[in-house]
Amino acid sequence: MNSAFQTGHGDDASDLTRDDISADALDTMFDVLSADRRRHTLQYLVETDATVPLSKLAAAVATAEAGESSASTDAQQQVAIDLHHRHLPKLADEGLISYDVDANLTTVTETGRKFDTVRTSLLENML
Repeated sequence: MNSAFQTGHGDDASDLTRDDISADALDTMFDVLSADRRRHTLQYLVETDATVPLSKLAAAVATAEAGESSASTDAQQQVAIDLHHRHLPKLADEGLISYDVDANLTTVTETGRKFDTVRTSLLENML
């Protein structure tokens, strides 16, 4: 697990200063945020705050990407494959989620919750 996001602060990202986050942590943060699928995944897992099967996560991410009430079964399957092979392992390697590959279950970690607070703060400050 990457400890780049361990700052010693609580859940409130507004307390962070430039000195609290290393350049490596910022690089990692922006790398993780660079993919829409990872942002949608993290946001969904934070909002549900439960262990989620890959199929349900893929449906939610595909729907968010489509901007409709639901995505097609084919789109959901393609998203599930991409999540399984690319995005979930990266999020798990960074310690933002727990991903049980054998059971296809995902859960956000405390670090992931803190990271999402930073993501939300960045978005609010950009608007």
